[in-house]
Amino acid sequence: MPDELVIPSEISYIRLHGKKKLFFSLYSTVYLRKLVRPISKEKDLSEVWIYFNNTASTAGILNAVELRDMVQRKGMK
Repeated sequence: MPDELVIPSEISYIRLHGKKKLFFSLYSTVYLRKLVRPISKEKDLSEVWIYFNNTASTAGILNAVELRDMVQRKGMK
């Protein structure tokens, strides 16, 4: 699956299915930071929903918590 981030409108969503093994793989902190960086700089974006579909294990939950903490530290909602 492509890694290119496309933001088509002011309300967008991103689906993450796992990198190495679909639905199981844990995304690295570095990957999540690279995901947050362009989102935080997008001026026309009012909402973004990130859907973790790597939940066949605990990976999706762990990634969601880590991403939430990153976003809160950046002062984003």
